[in-house]
Amino acid sequence: MDDSSLPSAAAGFPVLRLPPADLVVRDGAVLCLARKRFVQLEPEEWVRQHWLAYLMGLGYPAGGMSVEHTLALNDQGLRADLVCHDRQGRPRLLAEFKAPNIRLDQAVLDQTLTYNLSICAPLVLISNGMSHHAYRLPGPGGEAAPLTGIPVFAD
Repeated sequence: MDDSSLPSAAAGFPVLRLPPADLVVRDGAVLCLARKRFVQLEPEEWVRQHWLAYLMGLGYPAGGMSVEHTLALNDQGLRADLVCHDRQGRPRLLAEFKAPNIRLDQAVLDQTLTYNLSICAPLVLISNGMSHHAYRLPGPGGEAAPLTGIPVFAD
């Protein structure tokens, strides 16, 4: 397909349990809504781009989104799928995305919470596009509280 704006499932990827996203797909690549450049369109990227569109619709600014955010933890170079920052540059949301066929289990949540040891975001999200789980983290020693949705962005 040439340059085109595609509805949610037109690229041969599944319809996700997220609002449709107006994505530009060309030659197996998608125009990343945050990075403003074409990236390889893989199943996990399909999920990420839908979440970027959804979060932008909730007011999260594209300029505050860090895709494949580099973090250091125990001398390991790791990358979080998405970190959303507030207008002061503080992490607000950490998200880990998986391909739609990957089951969200305790290992995925543990991976995200481990990344959050470095990020310290008060909100964490895991999603495969079909299933989503979000939590509010009250701080060190506090218990994660499940959320029924992602809060609208507000400073």
